[in-house]
Order: sequence, then C-alpha cells, then structure tokens
Amino acid sequence: MKKYLPTIITFTVVIGVIALGIWYSDKDSPIKELAKLNIYSKEELSFLEEQGFLDNLDNVDTEKISNSQEVIKAFKSPTLIEQNFNSPDESFEVLATKLDKDNYQLAFKLENKSQEKKEFYLIPVSERDQLEFKEIKGVINNKNLLSINRDDVKKELSESLYDIKQHKKELNPKLAQAYDDIAHNNYQAKPIKITLASNSTLLAQSKWQIKGDRVSDSLEPVYLLVYGSAGGAKEELTILNVHSHPQQGESWEVSFTTKGTNDLKIIPNDQATIDDDEFTGLFCDNEERSPQILQGDVIYYPDWKCNGTGKVVHYTLTAGRHTLRFEFGDQIKYAYNAVVKGVSSGFVTSAPSADPAGIAGKIDTRAFALKAVAPAGAAKVVEIGWWCDTATEEANFEVAIYDHNVGDNNPEAIVGWDQTNAKGTTAGWKKVTGLDIPITAGNTYWIAVQLDDTATQTNYNYTNDAGEKEDMKTTQTTLIDPWGVSPYTYGELTGFYAVWEAANAAPTISSVADYPDPEKVGNDITFSVDWDDEGDEVKIHICKTDTLSGYACQTNQVWCETGTASDDDPETCTYSTTSGDIGSNTYYAFVCDDEDSCSNYTSSTFTVEAVSTPSMIIK
Repeated sequence: MKKYLPTIITFTVVIGVIALGIWYSDKDSPIKELAKLNIYSKEELSFLEEQGFLDNLDNVDTEKISNSQEVIKAFKSPTLIEQNFNSPDESFEVLATKLDKDNYQLAFKLENKSQEKKEFYLIPVSERDQLEFKEIKGVINNKNLLSINRDDVKKELSESLYDIKQHKKELNPKLAQAYDDIAHNNYQAKPIKITLASNSTLLAQSKWQIKGDRVSDSLEPVYLLVYGSAGGAKEELTILNVHSHPQQGESWEVSFTTKGTNDLKIIPNDQATIDDDEFTGLFCDNEERSPQILQGDVIYYPDWKCNGTGKVVHYTLTAGRHTLRFEFGDQIKYAYNAVVKGVSSGFVTSAPSADPAGIAGKIDTRAFALKAVAPAGAAKVVEIGWWCDTATEEANFEVAIYDHNVGDNNPEAIVGWDQTNAKGTTAGWKKVTGLDIPITAGNTYWIAVQLDDTATQTNYNYTNDAGEKEDMKTTQTTLIDPWGVSPYTYGELTGFYAVWEAANAAPTISSVADYPDPEKVGNDITFSVDWDDEGDEVKIHICKTDTLSGYACQTNQVWCETGTASDDDPETCTYSTTSGDIGSNTYYAFVCDDEDSCSNYTSSTFTVEAVSTPSMIIK
C-alpha cells in the first residue's frame, strides 16, 4: 500500500469570478508603497507589472495601500479561496487575479526548495461552454521562460495521473467541488505536468479565455488545482518501447521507467511467451538487479526503485507474437514483441495468422509502401496481405509490389498488382492470393497497400523502428504508377507481408523404360518414366525428336503423352505399334510440371517386329 507523507503538498485555488475592486491611486510611487509592505518581492512586483496586473495602479489611492489586507482586497478576487502551502521543500502562493471582458488571469508562484528536481501537476478547470484554458506563461529563476498553451496539455484523464480520491480528502469541501463539477457539471480539466529543478522558482500567470459575449458576473467559478510531488501522487510506470520485433537468436530488450517504490512484477502473458523467450537480465541503468523468478517465469523484485531507466532482457528462442505484463503498484502496462519482420511484416514464406499487436494507425484514403529486400532464393510473390485492426464498413483495397528508386530511396514503378479486392467488415488479415509477381533475390522492393474511404476510420498496425522505412501518401483512391514523390516517410515496420516462393525447379528424370520390348506390330508398348519434382504434378511426353515445341512434342513427332497432369510416379503412357515401326526406334522422354517447367530429355530405343506368317506345304 502507498504510504503518504504526513504533510502532503496540495495546492488548490478556486477563483470566484467578480469584478476587481478599486485600485490604488498614489501617483507618486505606488509600486514603492507596495514594496514597503513586504508582501511581494522585487521580482514578484516586476513580474506582476510585466504581465499587466499593475496596469491600473496609478489610479489607486495610495492611502489604502497601508496594510496587507487592503492589498489582498485590491489584487485578489474577494471570493478567491486559497489553500496555499509553504514547506521546507515546496511552496505555492497566489499573487494576484485579473479580469477583463475577454480573459481571466491568475498570477502565482511555485517553488521547489529541495535539492532534487520535483514534478507538479497544474490543472486548470473551467466550465467548458463559458471559459477555455488558453495558456500558462512565466519565468523560472528570473531567466528561463516557460510557455504552455492549450495544445500542450496532457491528454490523459486526471485519475490516470494521480490519486484523485486522496486529493479530495485533502481539500476543503469548496475546493473538492472541482472534481464534482468535472464529473457532473460540464467542467473540463487540463492537466499540465511541470518539472522544476532543485532550488527553482516559477513565477507565472494562467489565462482563461471567455467565450462569446458573456459578462463577467454571469460566469461560473474557475479552479486552478496544483498537485505537488511530495506525496499523494500515484506510482508511475512507463514502457519506453512498447513494441519490438527481435528475430530468433536476438535479445528482446524492454526499457521502462518507474516513479516511487513498490513491488515490480514482469509476467509472461501467455504460454508462447513462456516457451519462446528466456529471461537473461534485469537492470537499472547499468546496474544489474537480481530478481526472484516465480512459477510461470514471473520476474519479481520487491520494493523496486530506480531513478534512471529500467531494462528487462529476454533471449528470443523463437520469433513470434509475445507479450509481457508489467505490474508496479496499481499500475499495469504491457510490452509486445510484435509486427515481426519475416513473420508478420515484409517478405515471408507463409502467411501470418495471429494479431501482430502493433500500434494502430489510419489507413483508409491512404497508400502505404513498406521497403523490403527480397530474400535469397525468392523468385516471385504469390500473396500480399495486411492487418486490419478495426471492424469497419466494406471498401475496396489494392496491393502491389513496387521496384526501388535508388536515388530518391522511395518506390518507383509497379512490378505487379491487384486492384480489386473486398476488405469485408471484420478485423483481421486481409489478403490477395493467386499472385504471380516476379522478383529477384537480393533486390529492394516496396510492399504497397491502398484502402478506399470508410465512414469509420480503418486502422492498420505498425511498430516504430528507425532502421526500417515506410512511405505514405494521403487522399489516395488508387495506387499510382509510378509512385512519385513520398510526402511522408517514417522509421516504421508495418503489418504488411508478401509471401514469396523460390523459382520453380524443373522436373528431373530418374529412369525410363518401355515394355514389352521387342513387341509385334499392332500391339501396345507402354512407356514408364520415373521422375522427381516435389510438390508439383506432371505430364510425360515421349517424343520422336530431342526438342519440344513449347511444353509438348513437336507436331506429328509424338510416340505418346499424358493428357492431364498427375503426381503418379512413375508416370506411363502407351503407343500402338504399326508396320512402319518395324525395326529399332529411338524415343526421347520429357517431363513437364504444372508450372510449365520441363526436364531435359532421356533417350532410349524400342524394337517392333513383324508378325510372322505360318508356312503351308501342299502335297
């Protein structure tokens, strides 16, 4: 269980939105009068002046700047509820608020007084239809500028970043209302993570933009929640390389970071991961740690703490789809050995069947091409497929093999393609079979896929890999020949594959025979050919000449041949002898397979004898 420190850094502000009070009017030296009260430091006053919080100070009666309470009334909204904090390590303080017809602003100071860097969450919260967070701008240690706009905010929900329940307990009820408003009253939170180095001070202002023509006194409250790093934050676990694709005999290294101290478990998620991956080491930076190995190859390290980068290493006995489950406190993350080159990506010897478990990316209306080198022995592509990660509407897709443009390092011309293929409406592997696209072993090619538009976004799978190359074109309704310029290129390995086959080996003849031999005119002679051509069916051709015409004997030069291909071995055919065959006859046996490759000939002879006439003696 997480142990919280007795004093937890919880900085929270609720800003009631009302018109500001009357400003000071001493025209002689109002800033000097403020400085005398020691409410603000010189740096703080300079920052407030620079950000416009003191613009109306010349019109304010300096006699009212006589004590800190009057200053607070003038510089902060009367309904401002503060929960400032000042500890030996950290502090937070609201300096001033400002409201005009377009924006609401709040100036604050955040300090890290410790000797270590610390992380804070700033969470602007506002009613989404009335105000929108715009930016936080400031300066660290009076020299380093900080600027964070609405596009830089965290996309995660607050509950995934820190312990909201614990935070609410530390707030007074009015401040805790922020979380209820987020849940029920159309409020939105914009978490921002800020890291301050040791002994650092941030002076900043947070700004919200008022939407439409709303008047200030009709606005709902605005919250600024500030969560410190000294306690209450959740343990953090981050996998740095979620997707990997080691080959057999290579190491699968998963790097990760943790925040805090808790038990660490790294668990093979299925039997294939247990069988195919062998644990070899656990590290924090360069320091090797010695974990316990529990049943099921579970790696267990109690009270794990690593301020650097953790790394777990497995030796890949068999390449394939594997998953590791990481548990750290209540954090659960996964790492995948997926989109494996030569298994679910690139040139492969057989089509994959398992989910490659890669990163999802949009594919509809786009054309992608994956760079790949044809393996040794490869002569043609017979199938191309891609992983469809989402079940979406029916659409047509195209596949192709492009050759390589060496100068531009992108696809060039189409070697072979198929343009009409129904995607279907389910997720899974989408494939085109029956292809016959010639390739040359050792040459570079591009495996390309294009998908038409679907009403719901359709995703493919990829994994990041700086050593690979994937090119993309957007707004595409077909694959283009030639490819042309690649507007986008990435270091990625995609879930696209091409099944290759070696060049077809011609059949060989082991032996030939004919029987009976000799034979009489008018009887049949059977020719038998013992052949070898693994995986193919064949026809035999017993010819009168030693050359073929295409894949058969030359015209009128046939002793016999089979009409249909079969895998019978030996293969036979018969010939009916005639009187013209009397004597010795040479034949040439050929074997041709179902992929139109033919053997060399093997020759032999057969003999035909005349039919003898019985002698008659008349006395």
